[in-house]
Parts: sequence; structure tokens; C-alpha cells
Amino acid sequence: MRETELIAFLVARGVDFEYTAGNASNLEGDASRRRMTRSERKAAVDQGSTTQVTDTVTGTQTRVYRKPVWSHQELALAAKGMALTPWLAVCFTHGRDISAREHLFHELHVESAIFARKEHWPTSVHDAAGKVLFYHAPLIDLLLTQQLHGGRFTHAQAQLLLPVEALLLNVTETIWARYLSDKYQRLQQKYEAWLAEGRSLVRQRIMGAPI
Repeated sequence: MRETELIAFLVARGVDFEYTAGNASNLEGDASRRRMTRSERKAAVDQGSTTQVTDTVTGTQTRVYRKPVWSHQELALAAKGMALTPWLAVCFTHGRDISAREHLFHELHVESAIFARKEHWPTSVHDAAGKVLFYHAPLIDLLLTQQLHGGRFTHAQAQLLLPVEALLLNVTETIWARYLSDKYQRLQQKYEAWLAEGRSLVRQRIMGAPI
């Protein structure tokens, strides 16, 4: 799922991306101010008060520099000798390298099949409309989408009553909790293990940090 598709899907279901934690629309980072909602702006105008919202974070500290995500050049310096899947997990999550998605999807599909065989996962569930959903591929696609756009998932979840993952998969909260949530977590743990392995090598080689 592309970012534009993700946003359009969530907006159609009532998620407000105008009401953010910051003046900027970058939902992947943090900010100390937010925009007013339409109703707040109208109330402020009616009352003759300011339309500026108050700071949600105050203090006298200087701004802290936050290092941006690793560039492709930096990641290339750390690539030598690294196993392919951990390397591509780092490229995908930190380098936003979409070309890594196909390999990661395939590897997660293999892991999903192994888990399914060992733990007797069902091959399908029923979606919110009662139709059969072969969930392995959609679950993996959802996991990879969340790796790229975790900030949007967090923002959407704060406004939704049911898990955002259930909404995006079009399953009920009961089906998600009973059949899919634990499977999603197993695959997520596998991906995070690849990512942690690759990230530790990148940090050591780029920044001289211990593994």
C-alpha cells in the first residue's frame, strides 16, 4: 500500500490529518505545537480571542539536533559482509528504499509459511463482509507499510476505536484479536530481529558504536 493510498483510506474513515501534533504535516516526527481545529478557530474568532494555540511543550532549552535517517551513501559504507535480509531491512526502514520491499515480502512470506506449519495457522479468516480472506500476504503487506509510515499509524490509532490494522485489513476487531494479532506480532518480531541485526552493524561501522 502506497502512502497516498494509506492516507486516502484513513481519511475516508474519519481520520483527521489536519489535527496534528505540530504545525508541519510531517507525521513521522515530533513537534511541540499543533493546528487548531475548524471548530476551535471559529470559537476563537467569535470570542475575539487569538487563533494561536498554546504551546504543548514549554521550556528554555535550546533545540536538540536530531540526526536524519541514514542516507544511501552512509548505508553503503556499512554493507560489506552483512547478510542480505538484515541489510535490506535497514535500507527499507531507515533508507526508505522501496526496491527492498519485494525481497522482504518474500522472506516474510517464507517465515509466515514456517509459522503456519509449526503452529497450525488457519489458511484464511472471514473479513468484515463475511468473505474469505487469505490473510498471509495482506498481513505482510500491512507490516511493511507500517515500517514506512509508522507515524501515520500512530496518529490514526489515536482517533479510532478499533485497531487501525483491523480497519486496513477490513476485518472485525474480534477476528483481529482472535486470529490475526498474534500472527502479526510474530512476523513483526522476525522483521525487528533482522532490523536489529543490520542496525547494530550500521551503527558500529558508521558511528563507531559497539555492537
